[in-house]
Amino acid sequence: MEDPKKELHDIHFIHCALPDMALSEADTSYHVCGIDAKAPIAVLLNDKRSAAQKSSEMPGIIFVVESEGSSIAFKDGNEVSESSRNAFRTVKVGDGVGAAKALRAFENAIPCINETDAGRIDTYIKQLKIAMFLTNSRSIDDLKNAPIYKTNGI
Repeated sequence: MEDPKKELHDIHFIHCALPDMALSEADTSYHVCGIDAKAPIAVLLNDKRSAAQKSSEMPGIIFVVESEGSSIAFKDGNEVSESSRNAFRTVKVGDGVGAAKALRAFENAIPCINETDAGRIDTYIKQLKIAMFLTNSRSIDDLKNAPIYKTNGI
């Protein structure tokens, strides 16, 4: 498979010129592999202890630790899911639009940002909501079916 970031770069949403929803109607709540979160953007960390601690400090946000071919998700200070056998797929993204593309491109995706960007997660969630608004997607499930086109590097 190609590099996910490269693949995401080639995906473009077809925007709805007149969305019949308000930006505030974009529901970013996300449910994947037994994980419920207020938004489908996770923070990627290096160790379990740090993930458990930070997830208790930032309620509702998913924190993920990748280790030896699997990923472990934490929320609200607790381990909530382990991705063995690809139950969920972590995809590194740089912003909320990248998160929207990852959700559209990959089944059971959890878009992840770097630990250094954790303080900006609200900005990334706002960017995700804007992508949802512009594609007339009221929910993450709607976003997963939003029309796209691929350029393949053109």
